Amino acid sequence: MIIKTLFESGERHELGEVEVRLLPGIPALHVVGMPDSHIREFGIKLKAALRACGLKWPRGHQIVVNLRPSYFRKSSSGVDLAIALGFLCETEQLPAVVIERLRACIVYGELALDGRVFAPRDFSMAVRAQGERYLLTGTVETSVREGRWHSVEDLRGFENLKTEERTFDWPSFWRRPEPPPYLLHEKAAQALWLAVHAGLSVLVAGPQGSGKTTWAHALHALTPAPDLARVYEGLQLFGDSFLESRWRPLEQPHHSIPALSMIGGGVPLEAGVISRAHGGVLLMDEFLEFNPRVLEALREPVESGYIYHSRRADRARFPASFQLIGTANLCPCGKLNPAKVDSCSMSLTRCRSVCARLSGPVMDRFDWLIFSHNWLGGGRKVEFAEVLATVEALREFAIERGVVDEAVPEWMGQTIISHRRRRSILKVARALADYEREPRILPQHFQDAFDLVVVPMQDLAQLFG
Repeated sequence: MIIKTLFESGERHELGEVEVRLLPGIPALHVVGMPDSHIREFGIKLKAALRACGLKWPRGHQIVVNLRPSYFRKSSSGVDLAIALGFLCETEQLPAVVIERLRACIVYGELALDGRVFAPRDFSMAVRAQGERYLLTGTVETSVREGRWHSVEDLRGFENLKTEERTFDWPSFWRRPEPPPYLLHEKAAQALWLAVHAGLSVLVAGPQGSGKTTWAHALHALTPAPDLARVYEGLQLFGDSFLESRWRPLEQPHHSIPALSMIGGGVPLEAGVISRAHGGVLLMDEFLEFNPRVLEALREPVESGYIYHSRRADRARFPASFQLIGTANLCPCGKLNPAKVDSCSMSLTRCRSVCARLSGPVMDRFDWLIFSHNWLGGGRKVEFAEVLATVEALREFAIERGVVDEAVPEWMGQTIISHRRRRSILKVARALADYEREPRILPQHFQDAFDLVVVPMQDLAQLFG
């Protein structure tokens, strides 16, 4: 008997098959096809469940289960029900009409010792991998907000399947975070809408008390409603705790965090803080105080949006697509202001030792360096609502214009900067053009973007010689 089911493969669910056959021999369950320890030990659970439900364990036969395809390790508690159902069909303990009905389903459920059936922990992700077929599972928790499936209470209930379909109003569920209760400097406001609309990774550097952390929290409050595809990926890894904020996640780890907690790993493989920030904002306050190993470990996920792990025979790819925001003081006393030479009493050597913790490749992952001392002077004050209106108007214009092939100026190809820096210039120039409601990026937008992206990096290098 062949039963359709789903197997976990990294962060995905792949459609597969469970093939069950009875062979003469000592009664036992044998599973082939690269099963994990949970599936290999399923024979004890199946024997107890059958006995509790009044069903028969074979006499004089061994149960052979083949999991297909066999090119990856199977790790899923949802295979329990598929193996049990295949066994019941093979031993003719189910009517033929029930068997024909179940052939059209994808079977995915977890079995208890007393024969009851439950939806596995990752059922919400399995629902989205089912395609056109109905899933057959057990009792489904209320945390599964949407999908359609057949359910059965225990191994005796296949003749009376229940059909259930749930929908969820995501737009009504989201709650935008509270904005800062005071006015923003006009330069800070401009930096906010530019960083949010272009999706920039930003390092905010400057003296203490200049509003760096508050600016980062305001940026999180300006982000658009969460992307459901990334929400589902986060739910698979962390369950309902991923939705505690009812908005895009904001992760703010302490600077003493070890690299393993930040990027994940271990045995068994577990996702880290950067995966909790998936689809949201990773705020690293006091960025230069983090362990250099932590900072260097961010280079790959910031670039690819994923973190890859390999431990012994296990491999995993965890999602880690986030907007990186770092805040930093430029000297140990925290008072150094690039606009005032005498703002810090410490030696240049001690100040240089702080910025020396930041390697060139890590710095290159930031699209934009902002000096927060520019927010301390005089200037117009802007309300948060005004910045939010600007961000929403820019988003609407971007949807209307669609994707436009941009002609990059020749001088950009001749300028000695990294490819990542050119990409950052393009993103900023596109945002500046959207602000002026220009469908195409004009030469002046590229020049302004160059001044915003490249010049602050050069100023930082000149500051410490």
